Amino acid sequence: NDYASRHRLDFFLATTSIEPTLKPAFAKLGQVYRLLRMGYEWIWWIDCDTIILQPELSPLDILSAFTDPSKSGTPFSLRSSGVVRPGTRDRSASPTDPPAASLVMGWEVWGWVEQSHPLNTGSFFLRGSAEGDSARLMREWSSHSLKFVHHMLWEQQGLFDMLREEKVP
Repeated sequence: NDYASRHRLDFFLATTSIEPTLKPAFAKLGQVYRLLRMGYEWIWWIDCDTIILQPELSPLDILSAFTDPSKSGTPFSLRSSGVVRPGTRDRSASPTDPPAASLVMGWEVWGWVEQSHPLNTGSFFLRGSAEGDSARLMREWSSHSLKFVHHMLWEQQGLFDMLREEKVP
């Protein structure tokens, strides 16, 4: 909460699960979907085991590395997945402009379970869109994740499996 206050952000602590029969990790899916309907430009989900190592760094600085083409030489060692869901490109943008990111998350080149599993859903940014791409992504992710309720990576495996079709490297 100190971090949120420092950067003038709204802070919500999710202490209940929308679906109590599932593991707590699945709670993020319903909670983020609920936040989408509140009209935020961006939502930053952080799991309870996430540590912010540079509290002076604003989340807006991190986001600009992915959403502002002029910041391509940022000092952050961040990498986006390169996955662009259908419909995420701004129609007025030039075909050579980078697509607008709707989802920004950790990309662990070493993987967690295996080298080819680089996604980490413990901390991610989702562009606010109660009716658009972000809402559709959350519905698909939630639905797809139900196949992985007994997998050790739960909803993270659901997203990875869903995006695998998009050729996640």
